[in-house]
Amino acid sequence: MTNYAPLRYYAGGVEQFTVADPRVDALTAGSTSASPALLHARALLASSQDRSVMIYVGGSSTAEGGDSTGTKRFGDRLLTQLQTTYKSGLGTETAVTYGANTPDVTFGLHEVNRASSGSTAAGANPAAGIVACNADIGIYMWGSNDIVTSDTPAADYEVRMRDLIADVDAAASKQVIHILGNHQPRLVWTTGSARRTLWDEYTQVLYDIAADFPATVLVVDASATFEALWDNGDTSMWGGDGTHVGNRGNAILADVYARALLT
Repeated sequence: MTNYAPLRYYAGGVEQFTVADPRVDALTAGSTSASPALLHARALLASSQDRSVMIYVGGSSTAEGGDSTGTKRFGDRLLTQLQTTYKSGLGTETAVTYGANTPDVTFGLHEVNRASSGSTAAGANPAAGIVACNADIGIYMWGSNDIVTSDTPAADYEVRMRDLIADVDAAASKQVIHILGNHQPRLVWTTGSARRTLWDEYTQVLYDIAADFPATVLVVDASATFEALWDNGDTSMWGGDGTHVGNRGNAILADVYARALLT
């Protein structure tokens, strides 16, 4: 990945902070001291009160909204929470754009969601979409279909995830903050211990990547939340099809992301 100059962000016309040295131990949003990538993401969100900030969401059915529709989907719920905290004051905030890489140059927070049911990390190529919509933050939620469809080894998954991040960095004209998302997909959780072990290996891959690039990559991990519900016999996070996240599952995911990015 490219080594970038120190990143500076402004909100209210005032420079908020500068991170010149990415060498820190804290990697996740749950750490007691936030990683540079998380600080960068939070500063970008805050700066939306003075400029346009675009979030790009890529992934499979979970990132797309699973069994939910409309404003009950993950992307809609997350954007609403972020926009509620960071209002431009100009009423220029827009709803999520699905299926098109539409840039938005008005003030405020915006989201393009290009997640697609069935997609895999192996077939993912977010770079073109991120460049087309001029995204500042990329959220990537791939992995479950790589296991369910082909039991892709963790080593191959890691190569692909690293490559897609590098492709974005090479194509983008500015530094994009990469958020690697994780939860507990039901089809992985219910189809044998080998797949559950493989999913744990996928999760470790995400943390390993964030450890290598703490200034630009972070992990938002909802797996513990989903696993705790599952262990308590609570399956209400799944939708009517019994496989994909439903309204509650989408709400849980959005809340995990919002807590990570806003607190």
